[in-house]
Amino acid sequence: MAERVKINEQEYLLPTSISDINLGTFIEWTKIEAEQMPDELRTIVEEKDDELKQLKARRLPKRVYIRKLVPYYARIVSLVSGIPVNILLGDKQHQGCPIVILENWYWRTVNALAGFQYDPDRREFVIDGQLWTLPEPNMMRSTFGEFAEAAQYEEYAADVAAGNWDKMPYVMAVLVKPQGEVYDPYKFDDDSFIEARAETMRRQPMDLVYQVSFFLLERNENLRADSLIYMLARLLATSKRA
Repeated sequence: MAERVKINEQEYLLPTSISDINLGTFIEWTKIEAEQMPDELRTIVEEKDDELKQLKARRLPKRVYIRKLVPYYARIVSLVSGIPVNILLGDKQHQGCPIVILENWYWRTVNALAGFQYDPDRREFVIDGQLWTLPEPNMMRSTFGEFAEAAQYEEYAADVAAGNWDKMPYVMAVLVKPQGEVYDPYKFDDDSFIEARAETMRRQPMDLVYQVSFFLLERNENLRADSLIYMLARLLATSKRA
C-alpha cells in the first residue's frame, strides 16, 4: 500500500510496491528515463558487476550528484507521487525535501518495480469490479479470428520489447477481455473502442501489466512454434491493415 505523506497540508501517495504504479505513469516514466536520465546515473544503473557499480557510485563527483542526479530523482518522484518538483527541490516559497529522503524515495520506487514475480497460472484480473481474463495457455482454444487480431498487434509487441511501452495498452486491449466476451471483429475495427479499452489498460497497476507482458512473451514463442497458424494469422492481419 502506498505511503501517505503530508506536505503543506496537502496529502500525497508515495509508491511502496509495484501495484502502486499504473501503466500510464510507467509509460511517462520510461519517456523521462530515455530523455532525461543523466549519463552518469545510466552508467551506474547499467553496470552489471555489483562491486563496479558501487565503485562508480562512490566516485561520482558531488557537483554531478547535486546538479544532475538530484533534479532527476525529483522528476521521477514527482511523477509517481504528484508532489510538485519545486516543492521537492525547493524555491523561494518552499524549503525543499532533504536530499537523503528524496534519494530514498526514488530508489524505493525503482525497487518497487523490481519486486514482481510472474505467476504462469494467473490469467484472471478484476478490473473496474469486473472479471477480465487472458487467453488459455498457448491459446489452444482460441479461434482463427482471435489469432489474427492478436497477430495484428505483433508490431506493437515488438515495440514494447524494444522499450517503447506506449504500445502496451493496445496489446493488452486485444489480449485481456471481460470474462465471457465473444470475439467480434467489428469491435476492433472501431478506433474509439480500441482507444477506450487501451485507456482502461493505462489505469491498471504494473503487477497486472507485467503479468500480461510475460504471458505475451510465452505466447509469441508458442505461436511461432506453430508456423502455419502464425503465418496465416499474420497474412490476414496484414491484409486488414492495408
